Formats: sequence, C-alpha cells, structure tokens
Amino acid sequence: MAASKGRTTVAANREHVHMIAVCGVGMAPLAVMLQDLGYRVTGSDSAAFAPMDAVLAAAGIEVRLGYQAAHLQPRPDLVVVGNAVPASNAEARAVEELGIERISMPQAVARFFLEGKESLVVAGTHGKTTTTGMLAHVLLSAGLEPGYLVGGLVPDLGVLARAGQGAHFVIEGDEYDSAYFDKRPKFVHYRPAAAIVTSVEFDHGDIYRDLEQVEAAFGELAALVDGDGPLVVCGDWPGALRSVKAARSQVITYGLGAANHWRPARLRQQGSR
Repeated sequence: MAASKGRTTVAANREHVHMIAVCGVGMAPLAVMLQDLGYRVTGSDSAAFAPMDAVLAAAGIEVRLGYQAAHLQPRPDLVVVGNAVPASNAEARAVEELGIERISMPQAVARFFLEGKESLVVAGTHGKTTTTGMLAHVLLSAGLEPGYLVGGLVPDLGVLARAGQGAHFVIEGDEYDSAYFDKRPKFVHYRPAAAIVTSVEFDHGDIYRDLEQVEAAFGELAALVDGDGPLVVCGDWPGALRSVKAARSQVITYGLGAANHWRPARLRQQGSR
C-alpha cells in the first residue's frame, strides 16, 4: 500500500486495522479516517451504540457484536484498543496471545494524522467539544483546510473528523486515560504546537484521586507546548491557571474577569436562550 502524501502510515505489510470498541466517540471517526486513507478497517463492540453506529454504517464499516478471538480472523496487522476496554477483554487477551501489535486510540491518531502537522489541542474538564468544533469551523471558514477530530456531533462541520490538506490538525484533548496498558491522559500523545484549556475542576473520580491530580494531568499537557506556543487558558478557573503555571510557552488568558488578557465587554442578552 502506498503511503499518502504528508501522512505517516503503517508499514506496507500492515493493511488491515482492527478496532476494539469501535463505537467510541473517538474510535468511530478514527475508523472512518483510516478507511479513507485506504486501510481495511474492521471493528467490534459490545453493542452498536448510537450515534456512532450510524457513522460507521454510512462508511460501510461493519460492527461485529461482542468480543471474541474469532473477530481477529483473518489476522489483522494492527489493533487499536479503545480506552473502555479492560485487560480481561477476550479480544484484548487474544491480541496479546497472538503477538499482534496494539496501540491506543490517541497513539493511532498521532501515528497516522499528526506527523508533519501543527497540532492544535483543545482540552478542559468542560467545553472542549464545543470549543474544538468552533476552532475547526474558524479554520475551515478561513480556507486553511485543517484536519480535525471532535468527540461529538457538530452540525456546522458536517462530519466528526477529516484528515485535512492544510497545515493544522485540531483535536479534542481528553484527560481520560488512553488504554488499560497506557494510563496516561490521551492528550499527552497529541504533540501540541498550541493548546486551549477551557476549564479545570475535579472530574473522573474513577482515575483521579483529587483536584490536585487532575491539575497535574493538565500540567503535563501545558509542558508539552513548546516556547512558540501559545497556550490559551480560561483565566476564570483557578484550577486552569494553577495547571499551566510551569508552562514554557506564552500563556494568554480569556474570560469575564478583569485580569484576563481577553474579555468580552458590553454584553447584552436577548431572549431566554
């Protein structure tokens, strides 16, 4: 299989990619993008979850129901494992027993779509899906042809994800862990040239002990943005400001507070919405 221009692809003998938990909000659009690049994509999940089942069906990607070793026949060349998949999963165990290369969803995004791109990562406890969609829409409207991957349906974009022909790739950076074999936050894989942090407060009590641990995770993202930055942060959230205090890049704040670099003025609300 020939490599697409400007893309990092798997080696020539890796044409079949299987995805465990393919109906995930990040996994389904990734599956479609991989298929668009020319790979044979198969997937499995415990059920055909909406709305991603419709996204996959429209692309002609079959969802094999349940998890079983038989879904690895014929043997795939690479397996992408969703972060909801436990080590006890029958397919995950079979992948290990068969010695098939496995990677997490964020590792797959980085491998196939971020090489040679300016990665623009949008993170935050709340608001990241909306903000990711807004940023992608702005770049599209400017004619910059960005790639993007959004963890939700954004009507103005039309599709959840696209590889894009431009220099930028906009991606929603989730603080949840990457996979059962990689407990780091997803966003640490995304090589941010610049980032937005919309908010930081305690969340995901199943993997984070307290707010301090959440802030430390966002601090890892901030440290990845190089000196050219920028790192755009909502200054109305004390947790967000604490998270980026050790950043090496320029920090630009926004919000309603007077101390922010950017803030709205002369606001007026019309109607009840």
